[in-house]
Amino acid sequence: MKKRYVVAAFDTDRGAIVAIEDLKHQEFTTDEISVISKNQRDTQHIMEE
Repeated sequence: MKKRYVVAAFDTDRGAIVAIEDLKHQEFTTDEISVISKNQRDTQHIMEE
């Protein structure tokens, strides 16, 4: 299977959470989704949602 990459930037954690939920509805798995943030606590919060 060919790997796909999508990169996006969000002003709020809510925007990132909505985008992740949309990817999951498109059958992306959590193993296929990565989140990068300046603050590790922000990343953890987003992944918990």
